[in-house]
Amino acid sequence: MTRRSRAVMGAVMLGLVVFALGVFLLPFAFPTPPGVVTRFQGTSLFSPNGDGRRDEARVSVRVRDPGTLTLEIRNDDRVVYSFADAAPVTRGWKRFRWDGRDQDGNVAPDGTYAVRIDARAGEKKYRKSRKITIDTTPPAVPETSLVSAGIGEVPRGAQCALTVTSPDDARLRVQVRRANGTPPEPVRALGPRPEAADKAVRWNWNGLDSGGRTVAPGLYSFRIESRDAARNGVLERRTCWVGNLTGAVTSQPVRGTRIGVRLRRPDGTALDGTTPTALRLYRRAGTPGLDTEVLGAQLGTATGRASGVSIVLPLGSSPAALWLVAEAAGGRALIALGAP
Repeated sequence: MTRRSRAVMGAVMLGLVVFALGVFLLPFAFPTPPGVVTRFQGTSLFSPNGDGRRDEARVSVRVRDPGTLTLEIRNDDRVVYSFADAAPVTRGWKRFRWDGRDQDGNVAPDGTYAVRIDARAGEKKYRKSRKITIDTTPPAVPETSLVSAGIGEVPRGAQCALTVTSPDDARLRVQVRRANGTPPEPVRALGPRPEAADKAVRWNWNGLDSGGRTVAPGLYSFRIESRDAARNGVLERRTCWVGNLTGAVTSQPVRGTRIGVRLRRPDGTALDGTTPTALRLYRRAGTPGLDTEVLGAQLGTATGRASGVSIVLPLGSSPAALWLVAEAAGGRALIALGAP
C-alpha cells in the first residue's frame, strides 16, 4: 500500500470515529425536553364500601408545562368516570379523588380498571395508564376457637387459648374487654398480625392487661377482626372466662346431694385447704367461647374453707343446667357440673 493510500485510509477511519462519537454525544448535546407530566401516581387498590377504610382512590399528577389534561377511569373501552375533559391546567401538582362510582352516581362493580391520563402542552403530548382495583368483598369468615382455663384444655399458665384459621390471607387484630363494658377500653390487644391462608394463628392469653397487671376475674369479650389488603373486614365476637383459679368438684354432681371442690392456681399448684372460700350456684345462661352471657340467676351460696366447704345441689335443676363459681384468694373458678 502506497503512502497516499495509507493517508486516505487513515482519513476514512478518523471520519468514522468522529461520526460514531457524534452519534453517541448527540443526545447529550440536544437532550430530550422533559415531558408535559413528570409524575403520575395513585391508589392501586381500594374498597368503596362505606366503612371508612380505603373508601376513596387518590390520583396525583405533576404537570410541568401548562396545557390541557384529561383524566378518565376506563373499563376496557368504556369511560366509567371522567375527572377532567381537556381542561386547561397550570404547572404543579393536580390531585383527584374517586369514590368508586360512575358518572351517573352508580357504584362501580368490583374489578380492575384503568386510570388514563392524556396531557398536551403545545406540540408535546403525554399519555399513560395505571391499573386500579375495586375490591369490596370481605375475606371469608375464619375458623375461630376460644377456650377458657378450667372449661377446656389450655396451656399451663394461660387463661384463654385463642386459635384463628383464615381461608384467605388477611391481617388479624384482637381486642379484649370486660364483657360488661367496664372499663370500656381494651384491657389487652393483639396485632395487627399477618394471617396466612389456612395457617392457624394462636394466642394464649395469661390474663394480664397491657401493663402486666392481673385482670379482675370474670367474663371477657374478644373482638376478633380479620381484614384483607383492601381493608375489607369480617368481625367475630367470642367470650372467655378469666378466673385466676381452676376447679373441679370432689364427687359426682347429683340433684339434692352435697358437693365440694378442689381448686388450683393457674400454674397448677393446689390452693391451700385453709383458704376462705365461697361457693355460688347459678343457672347456666351460656358457655364461654360461644355466648355473651354465661351466668343466670343465682340459686345458692355456701362459705367455708377450701378443703371443707360444700354446697347442696337443688332438686329442681339438672346439674348440667348449672354453673358453680368458687371464689377464693382473689380468683373465681367457673366449674361446669355436666355437659349442657
